[in-house]
Amino acid sequence: MEECNKNMDFGNREPDVEKFVVYYDNGEQRVIDKGFFCEMKEEEGACVLSFIMSHVSGRELEHIVFGCVELGVKLGMFGEKEGNESE
Repeated sequence: MEECNKNMDFGNREPDVEKFVVYYDNGEQRVIDKGFFCEMKEEEGACVLSFIMSHVSGRELEHIVFGCVELGVKLGMFGEKEGNESE
């Protein structure tokens, strides 16, 4: 994860994203006007993340970050490591 964080690409100024279109495997699609997308690429053995946002303000970005942290907590990503019984 540390290697991945070093390679985050917050990008240069690009045109504003108007919306995302999600295509499902059953042929349905959904248009998302507001939100963010995280693109993941492997380059030279490292994970490179690009964050693409559509109509997200500063306060809403805070909600996204806290929501991602909450997801990590629910997935058990921030709990004690196995074998650590010192506490």
